[in-house]
Amino acid sequence: MKENSIPDKVVDNLFESLADGVSEGVYYVTTNHVILFWNKKAEMLTGYTRLEVTGMSCSDSIFHDSDESNCGRCSSVCPLSATLKDGHVREVDAFLHKKSGERMPARVRCSPVRNREGTILGAIEVFTEKTQVLETNEEVEKLRREASTDPLTGAGNRRLVALAIRQFQQGKRSEQIPFGVIFFDIDHFKAFNDTWGHDTGDLVLRETARVVRESLRKQDLLCRWGGEEFVVLVPECSEGLLVEICERIRYSIQEARFRVKGQDLHVTVSVGGALHFKGERVRKTIARADDLMYEAKKAGRNQVSL
Repeated sequence: MKENSIPDKVVDNLFESLADGVSEGVYYVTTNHVILFWNKKAEMLTGYTRLEVTGMSCSDSIFHDSDESNCGRCSSVCPLSATLKDGHVREVDAFLHKKSGERMPARVRCSPVRNREGTILGAIEVFTEKTQVLETNEEVEKLRREASTDPLTGAGNRRLVALAIRQFQQGKRSEQIPFGVIFFDIDHFKAFNDTWGHDTGDLVLRETARVVRESLRKQDLLCRWGGEEFVVLVPECSEGLLVEICERIRYSIQEARFRVKGQDLHVTVSVGGALHFKGERVRKTIARADDLMYEAKKAGRNQVSL
C-alpha cells in the first residue's frame, strides 16, 4: 500500500456514509447481479431492508424493474444489465415493485464501477420516485373522467356515448352480437320544474340517474343525453333482455319517491328501446330508439315502446 493511499475499508465506510446521506435510493451490484449494498433511502422507498436484499440477485422477484407495460426488465432490456455489459451510463423511466406489491414510478440512473485498468466490477443504480409524474397521470385521468361525465347527475355525457359505441363496434366487429340503445325521458318535467322550482328539478334528475343506475347491470352504461332525457347502452343485448331492462327502468322510477320539504314526490318516465345490428348506421339506431320513446309518450306516458 502506498503511503498516501486510503485503505479499502476506509473507502468502503466512506462510500456507505455518503450513500446513506443522499435523497435517492442507491444500490450496488456485482457483474453477477448480486446486491452488495442497499442504502437507507432505498429501504424507505421500496420497503425492503438492507438485510433482506444483500446477497440476493437483483433479478430475483424480491425486487425488480418493470416498464410501463408491466413486463419484467431483468433481462436483456434491463438498463442495469446493459450497463454491466457495455459500461455505458443509462437514465430511464421505470416502475419499481415495492415490498407491499405496489408499483412505483421512478427515474433510474445506472452507472458502471471500474477498477484502475477499466474492467467493469459492477454497477450502481440510483433511483428516485417520480411523484410528479404519478400526480400528473392521476390529474389527466381525472380530467378525462370529467370530460365524459355529466356534472349534475354523475352519469356519462354524449361524448361517452360516442366512445362506448365505438368500442362496442370494434370489439364485436367479427360477431353478430347486437347492442341495445334505450332512451327514456321524465314525463311532464317542465311542469314539475315550474311547480317545484329548478333546485327540486335538479334533485329529481340526480335521483333519477341514481335509481336507474342501481337497476342496471354492471356492464350497462347510463348517460344523460340532454335536459331530462337519458340514454342507456346495453352491450351484447337480445330482444328479451332489451324488453326486461326497459321495463325495469320504467318500474324503478315509478316506484321511487323523492323527499322534498317533507313531501314525497314522484315522477314517471317514457322509454323507447332499439337493437343495433351489424351493418346498420348507429345514428339510425339512436333515432329509432328516440322515436320509440316519443311513441311511448303518445301512448299515455309511463310506457315502454320497442
